[in-house]
Amino acid sequence: MRRRMNDLLNAAKAWDAFRKNHPKFPAFMSAVKRSGVREGTLIEIRVTSPEGETIESNLKVQESAATACSSKEARMKLGISIYCLDRAMAAGMSVYEAMDFAKENGAAHIELVPFHLPLVDEKEGKVNEDLCRRVREHAEKIGLEISAYSVNADLLDPDPAAYEKELQRVKLHIDAAQLLKLHVMRHDVAGFRRPFRELTVENYERDFPRMVDAVRRLYDYAAEKGITTTLENHGFYVNGSDRLIRLIQAADRPGLGMTLDVGNFLCVDEYSLGAVKKCLPYAKTIHLKDFYVREMEALPGQNEMFNCDNGSWFETLGGMLLRGAVLGQGDLPVRKIVREIVSSGFDGPVSIEFEGMEPPERATKICLQMARAFFKEAGVCFPET
Repeated sequence: MRRRMNDLLNAAKAWDAFRKNHPKFPAFMSAVKRSGVREGTLIEIRVTSPEGETIESNLKVQESAATACSSKEARMKLGISIYCLDRAMAAGMSVYEAMDFAKENGAAHIELVPFHLPLVDEKEGKVNEDLCRRVREHAEKIGLEISAYSVNADLLDPDPAAYEKELQRVKLHIDAAQLLKLHVMRHDVAGFRRPFRELTVENYERDFPRMVDAVRRLYDYAAEKGITTTLENHGFYVNGSDRLIRLIQAADRPGLGMTLDVGNFLCVDEYSLGAVKKCLPYAKTIHLKDFYVREMEALPGQNEMFNCDNGSWFETLGGMLLRGAVLGQGDLPVRKIVREIVSSGFDGPVSIEFEGMEPPERATKICLQMARAFFKEAGVCFPET
């Protein structure tokens, strides 16, 4: 054992000395890692002795080498948000069938949302404990992890009584998350459907103290139950990298992080790749999605404003139009985003979130296939079954 420790210490010293003598080499290797070694890449090696003798060779990377990676190396887990199947569940698919679908298509985890899944009876003000138990037991039975639970909320009502009532409603969902034995729950801060004229910087600053208070109180309540809360760049008000990062920092809670949705930045016309880079250090979970992006003049009469969950075109804050797309078929730089995720060292759950017009089961399968392909290019392999 002592010999192994000495060998490790000697290796570490040798590497430190090498980096000091050759400072450009680590940066060079990092650049190679970021760009990826794909099929067709030419690798050339040249060795020149002090006397000037040169030995050189090269190799062209073949598919087997370019795509070589082990599923055991994947620190992340690829799964789906049950929201992908929202229309199927509205048509009668049960939560258990949705979980079976995820498992059968190679998802390692599933993220739950309360649509068509009444884990909380909000009218009665109580948790549906029996349903929580049955959902948890079914997940355990089929070997599917429930990675997170995401809940909409509007915590900015100026009426103190309404504010407290909404906090209590979200706390009921935290109680449900505890019964599901979860460790992560995402909640909103602002309602999704707010008039665009109200989404100003001035109003954000006015509402900011209330936001911070709500985030802290819900985080502290969840922490008592072993749950970490996250905030998502969701909707049009509490969205944009700078607004989310500022809120997380101001809340000043040690485990508070972000559910990083790679596409939602477009709702406020922020370039997705740049925003993802800024927010990755705060990410606890990731939503992987794609959008079609069009100018409004190109699609007259197609704008349904906030109706984004059935494949409709909806308007961004700056007047562009978005529509949910199958991953890789839209206009987001998904391949580059995936490379950023991998190179950042992110090691949490990645959830497909499809909200396009295609049949949800078929579209979700393709999204999973595309995600595996993109991550494989970046050097991370996820199992298919």
